[in-house]
Amino acid sequence: MDELHQGTQGEEGRVSTTFLQLQTEIFARGADYLDTTSDIARVKTWLNSAYFDMCGREPWPFLEVTLTGVTAPQTITDLRGILSVVDTSTLTPLEGIDRRDLSKTFVDLTQTGFDGYWYLESASDGAGGLTDTVKLFPVNASDSLEIRYIKVPSQLVNDTDIPVIPDRFLDSLIDGTMTYVHRDNDDYDLAGQTTQSFEQGIQLMADQLLNRNWMNAERQFTTQWDWNA
Repeated sequence: MDELHQGTQGEEGRVSTTFLQLQTEIFARGADYLDTTSDIARVKTWLNSAYFDMCGREPWPFLEVTLTGVTAPQTITDLRGILSVVDTSTLTPLEGIDRRDLSKTFVDLTQTGFDGYWYLESASDGAGGLTDTVKLFPVNASDSLEIRYIKVPSQLVNDTDIPVIPDRFLDSLIDGTMTYVHRDNDDYDLAGQTTQSFEQGIQLMADQLLNRNWMNAERQFTTQWDWNA
């Protein structure tokens, strides 16, 4: 097993690659012109840039979060996108709507009643991010909700941090990071090659993780008969 995938033992014996091992791999794959001490902050920044790029491409299943037994308004600090909101008290799926569209029809969004819609209100968190709040219309603060959403992963900071991306796809994260390294070193030919490998890796991850319902997949079976039997 190569050094990148040796990792540490996670849940159920799963091998997990740490942030430190990713940094080490970057230096081993061609960033040797950089100093392992004074330039480590730049390598960490490039790794996180590629990491957020990969995580932001699709609604990956490893980024799914389900909140149960919560009520509105519900604040979420790591929201990327809502998958569904269900009023579990009435077993009713709620329809998502843009607040601007809702306010065109209903002037007073504070009126109470049986909730039919959910919408988001966002505000700066004061630290370069957003705080999002799921609200209902009509307002219903008593019913329990199930909120499924795609999260924005936390930045990799500590050497022991483990990416949420499955280990088998981390070679693509290395390719994406090496694109930044090669551009920094003015090697645009290698940057083009690693960019292509990065995009191919993301496509492979999408093929393997986003199309897993094989029960209803369209499949064509061909039977060859032996007419001489």
